[in-house]
Amino acid sequence: MQTWVALIGLVLVSFNTPAHTACRENVAGPTLNWAGMVCELRNETDDFENPNVQACLRKLITQDAIPKGQPEICSLNVKYKTEICRNRVALKKDISVSACVRSVKTIPNQISQGIGG
Repeated sequence: MQTWVALIGLVLVSFNTPAHTACRENVAGPTLNWAGMVCELRNETDDFENPNVQACLRKLITQDAIPKGQPEICSLNVKYKTEICRNRVALKKDISVSACVRSVKTIPNQISQGIGG
């Protein structure tokens, strides 16, 4: 009897535990990659190991409370992509910031392939 109660309890917990929801495709990817890209842009370098990039990344991790072990935080990915898109619009003026954020085509390679990779 106790075994059945334990199994039923386990099943109920499984159904009540929220599953990780993936970000929409236009902001998919590890949040740390998005944050790293922002830091590279802020420091005008593509060198992820640059001490200024690393300091920026540590600051973002603390400031935005990026938890260890959670690959995607959609709201932060949107925030970081918005900053990346503002930078793109300032340089290229080929698309609006909102269209850039909504587009899958404007995900930097560093996000999909990994920073420093």
